[in-house]
Amino acid sequence: MAAPVVTGAEPDDISRLVCAGIERLRARLLDLSLANRLLSFKHSEKSRTHIRIIDEVPEILFDKLENGNKLTFAWIDAPDPDLADEQTPEFRFALARKKESDATYLEQKRKLGRRASSRQLERIERELRDRLRRELGLPPVREQKITERAKELGIDPGYDLPEPVSDLPRKHADTKIQTLHYREQMESKLATIRDSDRTLLQDAGVNALYCAFGFVEWYETATSDTALYAPLLFYPVEIERILKDGRYIYSMQSRDGDVEPNITFAELIKRNHGMELPTWEPESSLADFIMRVSRMISTERKWKLRRWVTVGLFTFSKLVMYRDLEAGNWAHERLLDKHPILQDLLVGSESVAEVPIAPEYEIDSRSAEKKIPPLVTDADSSQHSAIIDVLNGKNLVIQGPPGTGKSQTITNVIAAALNDGKKVLFIAEKMAALEVVKSRLDNFGLGHFCLELHSSKTRKTSVLQALNHRLEFRGPNLDIAHLRQALKACEEARSELLYYVTSIKQPVGQTGLTVYEVLRGNCVRTGLAQKFPPELKQARIDRSNELDSFTVQELKQLASTLEVQSSAINHWGGLVRHPWHGLQNDQLDQFYADELATILNRWAQSLVALQDAICQAAAQTGWPITYSVSGAQKFVDVVQKISSPPEEFDEEVFRRLGTNNDRALLASCLADVEQFTAMCTEIDCIVEKRSSALTIGSGRLKDTVREIQEIGFGEYRFKEIEEKFEEARNAAEILDESLQVSTALLNLFGSEVVSVGDLSAITEAISLTQKLPRDVLHLRHSEVLQDVNLSVLERGLHQAEALERRAAVLRNGFELSFIHSSASVKTAAEELASAGFFTSLFSSKCREARRLYNKITRDKKRVSRHGAALVLAGIATYLENLEKFESDDELRKVTGPYFRGIKTSWKELVTICRWAQEIRQALPAISKRTKAIRDFLLGADLDGLDGILAFARTTEYQKLLKALTLTADYSSFDLQVVAIAHRQIATRLAAILQQLRALEVSSNTTVTDLNRLVSVLVTIEELQQKLGQSQAAEILGSSLGCWIDKPLKLQHTLAFANKLCEIGFLEPAWRVLLQGPIAEKTHSATRFVYKGWAGHSGLETLFSDESDVCCPVLTTRWYKVRPGIDGRGFPDTA
Repeated sequence: MAAPVVTGAEPDDISRLVCAGIERLRARLLDLSLANRLLSFKHSEKSRTHIRIIDEVPEILFDKLENGNKLTFAWIDAPDPDLADEQTPEFRFALARKKESDATYLEQKRKLGRRASSRQLERIERELRDRLRRELGLPPVREQKITERAKELGIDPGYDLPEPVSDLPRKHADTKIQTLHYREQMESKLATIRDSDRTLLQDAGVNALYCAFGFVEWYETATSDTALYAPLLFYPVEIERILKDGRYIYSMQSRDGDVEPNITFAELIKRNHGMELPTWEPESSLADFIMRVSRMISTERKWKLRRWVTVGLFTFSKLVMYRDLEAGNWAHERLLDKHPILQDLLVGSESVAEVPIAPEYEIDSRSAEKKIPPLVTDADSSQHSAIIDVLNGKNLVIQGPPGTGKSQTITNVIAAALNDGKKVLFIAEKMAALEVVKSRLDNFGLGHFCLELHSSKTRKTSVLQALNHRLEFRGPNLDIAHLRQALKACEEARSELLYYVTSIKQPVGQTGLTVYEVLRGNCVRTGLAQKFPPELKQARIDRSNELDSFTVQELKQLASTLEVQSSAINHWGGLVRHPWHGLQNDQLDQFYADELATILNRWAQSLVALQDAICQAAAQTGWPITYSVSGAQKFVDVVQKISSPPEEFDEEVFRRLGTNNDRALLASCLADVEQFTAMCTEIDCIVEKRSSALTIGSGRLKDTVREIQEIGFGEYRFKEIEEKFEEARNAAEILDESLQVSTALLNLFGSEVVSVGDLSAITEAISLTQKLPRDVLHLRHSEVLQDVNLSVLERGLHQAEALERRAAVLRNGFELSFIHSSASVKTAAEELASAGFFTSLFSSKCREARRLYNKITRDKKRVSRHGAALVLAGIATYLENLEKFESDDELRKVTGPYFRGIKTSWKELVTICRWAQEIRQALPAISKRTKAIRDFLLGADLDGLDGILAFARTTEYQKLLKALTLTADYSSFDLQVVAIAHRQIATRLAAILQQLRALEVSSNTTVTDLNRLVSVLVTIEELQQKLGQSQAAEILGSSLGCWIDKPLKLQHTLAFANKLCEIGFLEPAWRVLLQGPIAEKTHSATRFVYKGWAGHSGLETLFSDESDVCCPVLTTRWYKVRPGIDGRGFPDTA
């Protein structure tokens, strides 16, 4: 309903009316019903619009966002899918078999393809495990609640978050946000929230993603028991995701925008409860705001402040409009109630007598050139007129269906307004419309004059960046001469177009039509003329431009008359079928009547003779001969083509071929018999006994082939399958024998049943022990056996060997036993090296050093003082290294009680340490059993080891080693389980070989050949079933086996029957033919023709004289075209 028009009112009255209207509309922007999620927010784990946070401190989380930290969403780790009862050898063996044979699992894996994720593979394997559990009678897997799982991981699953205290765990200081979801559910929710936020931003330009801190639990009335939850504070955030190791990682960080309190909730409690929600100050903290809200709601008995944090989608677009329309936000000179458009909308204005559809201007006229605004893109006359009205300040609506150029017109309007120095606010419901117009303006170089205020462009950084680009923008330097040339070319083109428009509006002669109407009519009617006869297409009207309307009307009347007259001929189906067509002899009179009667009497006598001959032939042969010359001639032609039956001919089958359906059925049966014969030949190429293959049948053979493929022998030949059977049988026997041996071996270790892999590791460890000399086994001390001590022992070995080599060299020339310490030798060397000539003669220390050298040397030749000093220095160095070596604490520690200095058995110690290292590698501590066996070898007494080594030298142990070589692919299974599996395989192979030997297949027969044999047998069984049906059996008259080797007889029989049909042998004659011997009947028919019709071999000459007489009476054209008269002029029937 239109607003009332207020006339003669004072400005203040109008302002008050406008303010009241704005307040009325402003109040409608607030939704204070409980359907508003800002007043009654309902959390749901299934919702895809929000996700809740647990085990975080809201104040710390708020500060992290304020500091610009990027926070990664964390999930609850799923419980370990490996269950104890699924780790048994039996279950693992059955699972391995299921992975190779379960059709559902293999099909799911095939559909996933080669790039399946680990999560998808885990899902289908879990389903396979569940199916296997049901088959094995295991209890179903109990699904653990996620809250229980969170508590196991030390995560508090409650949504009421803790308060900040001094002794908070360190996890609250990390950059993670904890959720109460497993990874898949969390990723699904976050992906949907992120995509929805991006969609709202792109389509509606709305930033809707916020982190809500705190929820107020409130009640509508004091007596209400229904708790409602209103979010308190909204922090603007954005969610990002990155791909890492094939999985998405989701993170959250703050985005440009202000922290928003819940204005709707504030307005509600102000109206209904008289409370004022504390205002949010940017410089205040979350803790302070929560404290102030807590004090505010403390006056209500049941109201509470929940320390919840929820990340989700919240929209405030109407709330922002509500706040913007507050009167205090507008300066005095820009008050809303003073705006003329608002006054017109809310108060009304005087009516103006205007037509509802705006007129179009003559934009092509010279007088309108000054009114035409500059355009940047194409525009028709209506679009051009709309642009002129906009620039003249008129209010208007531009409407039209999609694709009619509305966006194009808006682009021209904005460009023309910019040219006039105006400001334009362009608003659209969808962001796509904004982007279309903006892209057009960018293409025309006007994008620098546009400031985008939508979606992410409203962020402070984006606005400042856009303003900075505008300030830095400098327009291009224009060439004035080039512009003048362009304007001149535009004017010339415009003149040519105006001339063209004027010309096509000129009249054409006296027709009353314009040039445009003539050209348009020609385009429309050209297609219709294609249906006209050629003569009409070539017709032309002279001086057609002089035809006036009266002449055109006269031509139309003539055409109508011609149409009426031609309809009489069309009634008979054309001129040829008209009753009087062809009659051109108008000279017939009474004189010809008697002559014609005589001729016709002779003609009748000839017809009677012909009729008698036809009756006699029809009686003897059963042939339905028509009483006409052509019918009689057709009978003669057919009988002359009849031949005797072939030698390979089955008369009984031929008698069953009375109809076309019978012959078609025999042809089908013949094709089946030939295919059956070919299939039997195919069987003979594959196996020796065709009968055995037919007896076994496709079903049993197909099961055998499938079983061969399941075992894994699909690529083998028969000979190789026999070899594999022998191997499996021998392996089963060996494994059965080795079971007791393995038990005896494990008893020596005092261990229980272990897997095949563990047994192999034990035998390898025993082999390593066998290589050791027995006299080093007593060196197995705990320090010596440590892996970390091997490098120290090797160092001791190398140093001891070097010292031994040095000592051997020194002992050849010196007696080292006379030396008491390295210090005395070193002192003597220094004295001799530093002494001069006089010092060497008078110094007692120098003389003592010389005496030491002479005492230890074996060579009594005198050496120089310097040479003796060098020798003593070398001996001192050796003695120092020896003393250092023998006092090395690290060497003493790693050798334990076996340290004897340089005399220590270093090689043996290194050997035993390396042996221990190899034992640990062969028997890793992956289970308690293998660790116990390893510890036994490393720490058992010599008697225990001697027992094991003695057992390893027995023939039974050698059988166990051979058995383990056969089980390399079953390392995780128990030896007994593997033995059972080999016995099963051997049993299955024995049954397979029994069936294949019954077929007497050759040694080179492959499974592919057997598959081909299955296909052949399927075809043969289908043919047997088809040929055994009642109709086929009736045609063949005997069992299929009778015809397998005699298809030629059926071929000749069918060919003879088909030949009779081809020559026109009719069904009545066929019945007569089948009443006696076939060969005799065919001979009698041939004899009748040659004897009974000998006098009528030229049937048409029978009437030659009469026809010659009749021809002059009637014109040739008449009797040749009249119905019922044949080519010679004879009646077609008697």
